[in-house]
Amino acid sequence: MAISKAVHDQPVTDENAMETEDMPDAFPADMFAKILQTKEFEDILHMLIPEIVNRWAGTSIARKIVSRPIKSHILKSFTRSDGRSPSLFKDPDLTRNLLESIPTLLDVVIKSLHEVSKTVESLPSKDKEEILAKVLSKMKGAETGAAFTSAMRIVNEIHDTHPTFFADRFKA
Repeated sequence: MAISKAVHDQPVTDENAMETEDMPDAFPADMFAKILQTKEFEDILHMLIPEIVNRWAGTSIARKIVSRPIKSHILKSFTRSDGRSPSLFKDPDLTRNLLESIPTLLDVVIKSLHEVSKTVESLPSKDKEEILAKVLSKMKGAETGAAFTSAMRIVNEIHDTHPTFFADRFKA
C-alpha cells in the first residue's frame, strides 16, 4: 500500500508514492485514546482542521458557508472545557510506547525529506535560500535548538559509553 504525497502539486504516481509495508501496526486503543486527549494532539488539530475544511470547501460558496460551523464544531469537540490538556510527553508509559514507533516514523519523515531535498537541491541557489529562509522563519528557534541539543546530548552519552553503537546499527 502506498501513502499519497504531492510535491509542488505533482500527481502521485507509482514512482513517487511512499511504500508502507514497514509501517507499524495500529497503536493499542488505550494509547490512542490518551493521545487524543493531549495538548499536542489539540495543537495539531487546530492547525490541520481549518486547512482540511478549507480545501474541501474550495471555491464553492455553498461549501464555504457549510464549512464554517463544521470547522468550529470539530475544533470545539477536541478542546477540553477546562482549557488544560495533559501533555503527551509527560506520561512515561505513553512516551515509551511512542518511542517504539519512532524508527518507522523517522524513516517515513527521512524518506520524505530526502525526496524534498532532492527537489530543492535541483533549484537555483536563490530559490534554495528563499525556501530555507521561509522554513526557518516559521520554526520556533528556541524549541528547535533545545530539541537538537537534547538529542545531541543523548547521542554523545551513548557514544561515550559505546563508541561504535551508531556505526554498528547503520551498517547497510
